[in-house]
Amino acid sequence: DRPARGRFDVSQCFFTLPTFARSISLEVTRRDATRPDAASPREHWRELFHESDEPAGEAEETEEGSGSPLAVDGIGDEAFWSGNGFVGALYVLKGDAYLRLSIGGSEDDSVKLRKSKTLAGKALKRL
Repeated sequence: DRPARGRFDVSQCFFTLPTFARSISLEVTRRDATRPDAASPREHWRELFHESDEPAGEAEETEEGSGSPLAVDGIGDEAFWSGNGFVGALYVLKGDAYLRLSIGGSEDDSVKLRKSKTLAGKALKRL
């Protein structure tokens, strides 16, 4: 699916699992190749995670009700986990594109983060 997101080319996939609540959502944001003046997803990333009016170290909330995103090592050029115990997502920057991966279910955030990193690693190989 390729919804119109204004400045970017955004692709979305929703993987429905037998237990619907455990389904997986993947969104990839890239530069819109059809527009020569297209915005850079890397710049947008900076706005999301580094240029905030909040005190140093606090970025814009990326998931509803979440606090500051948590930096995640070992994946992509840079990554952050954002969540609140009910919903969470892993954001991963690679080159001039980034992805958002969310796994449903009632598992602890640490388990969701580990699974998200594994899946994100596979998705990044296809960017």
